Amino acid sequence: VTAGSTCTASCFTGFAMSGNPTAVCSFEGHWVPSVMDVNCTAITCNQIDAPPNVIVEPENCTLSEANIMDNCSFFCTPGYANKNGPDVLGASCTVSPGHHIGRWTVPVTDMECQDAEDPVCQWCPG
Repeated sequence: VTAGSTCTASCFTGFAMSGNPTAVCSFEGHWVPSVMDVNCTAITCNQIDAPPNVIVEPENCTLSEANIMDNCSFFCTPGYANKNGPDVLGASCTVSPGHHIGRWTVPVTDMECQDAEDPVCQWCPG
């Protein structure tokens, strides 16, 4: 490698970099800095807090932060239906280029479950 050349570190997709990712080959034949102080940290999405009567699967979506490209599904508990449309919604943990915060593609609040069954009387009053 010739003097003045640069070496640049990078992180895999789904990770954010902190520190100085560049070293330069000096005219003395040493890299400056000699050790790059770079840290790659996983970008995550917040754990999902399910509203009433909404089931989130897999369960780990509600227990901890999700990694980029993790997928979660939302659906209503039996006897309830989504008043906003589909019976099942899917969300993925994604990150926009140049950003360091993960976002769900569909918010769990889009699943608004309401009672979908007519009441049934079990016995006749005497």
